[in-house]
Amino acid sequence: MVLRRSRPLRAILVQTSFFPAWGALVDYFVSALRQNPELAIFLTIAVGFLIGGVKFGSFSLGIVVGCLLAGVLIGQLDIKVSPLVKTVFFDLFLFTTGYKVGPQFFRGLKSDALPQVALTVVLCVSCLLAAFGFSKLLGYDVGTAAGLLVLRHSGYDSLVGWSRVAAGLG
Repeated sequence: MVLRRSRPLRAILVQTSFFPAWGALVDYFVSALRQNPELAIFLTIAVGFLIGGVKFGSFSLGIVVGCLLAGVLIGQLDIKVSPLVKTVFFDLFLFTTGYKVGPQFFRGLKSDALPQVALTVVLCVSCLLAAFGFSKLLGYDVGTAAGLLVLRHSGYDSLVGWSRVAAGLG
């Protein structure tokens, strides 16, 4: 199945028989956003706040989902944003998410974290010792030993093995 891209948002906005002057207005608006990408970012945030504030009974999408949906819609206008600006806003998104979820994470650690941390440490140390031991035993270099550690303890080799069995190759 081949996926085709639907018509751009501009083509949908211009296709109105009621307001023939909208084509020029939409062209001006899109060109203004392309020349000043910071306007597109702030428009995305403003529209996201509007979408996030809409309630459907007792359900609302929220500001974050509203901004993501607005970003997807405005992103259809093919506005080029600097990679530095993308990185800064992505880091800001990660920071605010961590700032909101962090206290809940540490509250969860207080109650039953010790057994989970102990299991994690035992698993990591045993994986490291097994890879180190077998690489020394078989005389592998550092790169091959690192590959052994990654492949052996990530489950990838099991996936490959079972796919070969399913395909009748092994």
